[in-house]
Amino acid sequence: GGYKKSNNSSGNHTKFKVCPYWKKVEGTNYIVDGFQYQDPAVSTYFLSHFHSDHYIGLTKSFTGGLIYCSEVTARLIVHCLRLSSHYIKPLPFNTPTLIPLYSSSSSSSPSSFVPVTLIPANHCPGSSMFLFSFPPTPSFRLQTHSNHLHTGDFRYCPSLLSSPPLLHCPIHTLYLDTTFCSPQYSFPPQ
Repeated sequence: GGYKKSNNSSGNHTKFKVCPYWKKVEGTNYIVDGFQYQDPAVSTYFLSHFHSDHYIGLTKSFTGGLIYCSEVTARLIVHCLRLSSHYIKPLPFNTPTLIPLYSSSSSSSPSSFVPVTLIPANHCPGSSMFLFSFPPTPSFRLQTHSNHLHTGDFRYCPSLLSSPPLLHCPIHTLYLDTTFCSPQYSFPPQ
């Protein structure tokens, strides 16, 4: 990953890592599990679960914007990292929640809202997948409804397909965490 320069409020240049496309939600300035990419243009982050490989870069001094996650993950962030709960917005499972989308991090009012639904990921306590449901609007450059699913780490089980948010929900873009897809990894059944 490369680096970008940005002017901060005092006029100095600040370097930050360029966020890879698979951490961004297409058509938004949302980042999922990418706290080491604290881009000044981003003010909305999502954390799928509280494992260190997913919250790299998240510390008690984080001021990059709001973090959306499950209630359990929110409590772990506050307890273990001592991050102020001011920056954390827990979301309920299986209930669409309108998340503001800002045209830039300096905007004080959102340009639109995106329905986001947390789905249990069956990986560890509080782990979640994020279902982003984009309505057909000019701001998203969409002619039809589009659903994007960001899995984070998850464990498949047949009941996942009958999860209410996924029933009758075509997925148009899938962000699949493939860390352990290599045949070199072999795990016992659970």
